[in-house]
Amino acid sequence: MMTSLVSRAACRLQQQNKILASCTGLRRFYSQNNEGKKESDLAESEEAEEQSYQGNSYDRSRTNVAFPTTWDKYILVWTKTFPDFASIPECMSAGQLNRAHDIKRIKINLHLFIFGFACLGVGLYEGKKEKASGRKTEQKAQEERMMKWRWEHIKEEEAKAEAKFQMELRKFKEEEAVYYGKKLTT
Repeated sequence: MMTSLVSRAACRLQQQNKILASCTGLRRFYSQNNEGKKESDLAESEEAEEQSYQGNSYDRSRTNVAFPTTWDKYILVWTKTFPDFASIPECMSAGQLNRAHDIKRIKINLHLFIFGFACLGVGLYEGKKEKASGRKTEQKAQEERMMKWRWEHIKEEEAKAEAKFQMELRKFKEEEAVYYGKKLTT
């Protein structure tokens, strides 16, 4: 299992190295004016260029080449860097890919900004409409419920205090009647 993963990773690295060599070095090599050079010199420089990209010594951070992932391809099409998926190359300059990501960030931020202001406008409009219609807002309804609860609570406390007072008054009258020897009439 582990060896198959390692061999797959090594195979993938070799494929990327070949793509990199075909995208950068060889294309640059063939685009230069090669007049006046011998065939053997061209072959030697081509071999040297290809050997420099072989093996595990390939460091992607030192090159200006990017391999777009599927997500990157969606971004490249969305930002209109390329018209469709078929026209996206296997490798491209890292600056071009970074520019597409920058455009993506700007577009997302602008869309969120516009959406936020739209929500603000809808909230203000609905609030003014509700106030003009005379309906109670949720906050006013909550305040009225709290006032009603407080009023009921105060009434209950007063009723408890009155009952306690009446009980103490009756107890006091009973004690007074016993003290003076009178019969209590109620």
